[in-house]
Amino acid sequence: GGRKWLKKTDQEWVSNRLAGETHGMEDPFHDVATSGAETGAPIIEDSLAYIDCHLHESHEAGDHTIYVGEVEAMEGDREDTDPLTFFAGEYGTIQ
Repeated sequence: GGRKWLKKTDQEWVSNRLAGETHGMEDPFHDVATSGAETGAPIIEDSLAYIDCHLHESHEAGDHTIYVGEVEAMEGDREDTDPLTFFAGEYGTIQ
């Protein structure tokens, strides 16, 4: 299954790892705590929310691929923290 996470503002380092900033680590996710979703996909512990889905279809669009997923499960009802955002090459938050 596929998965998307909504990370908290203190999880920039996890976002950087997912983006490929691994500095030659053999296993860049060895210290990222996860649990399993209904489909078996990993859920990053302490994330603000997650959406677990399986691939429904994909579309080529220039130099990108657009993936459309069918949602299997999701969770996210925490209002006690700000989400991590990334726009124009910089991290931020919505307050």
